[in-house]
Amino acid sequence: IMGWTSTVDNKSLLLFGSFIVVSIAIAGGYFQSQKVTYVIGGNKNEMQRYFTIASIVGVIVVVAVIVLLTDQLKITGDNPPFALPQANLMSTLTSGIMSGQLPWVMIVVGVFMAIVLY
Repeated sequence: IMGWTSTVDNKSLLLFGSFIVVSIAIAGGYFQSQKVTYVIGGNKNEMQRYFTIASIVGVIVVVAVIVLLTDQLKITGDNPPFALPQANLMSTLTSGIMSGQLPWVMIVVGVFMAIVLY
């Protein structure tokens, strides 16, 4: 659609999509926390302080785990030592969007499973 066809564009699309998904997840968690704080009669400033502390601790833990496991998680060759279902899904969707050939059967099955499991 936008003329993006190269590998660099593919990485940009994946990074942009990941940023949007993480932003939506964090916003949802924050709004849910505000609602619960209001319902139980909590203090808004105290909630914001603890949410900030939790966010900072979360970032530190995630970055530390990634730094510690970087060497073990390198994927080389055709047979990775462990399965990467989310990475494979993102790769399939990103390459399908970029090439204009989405795997519609997989998408429809996923939507159907989401509806059934809901």
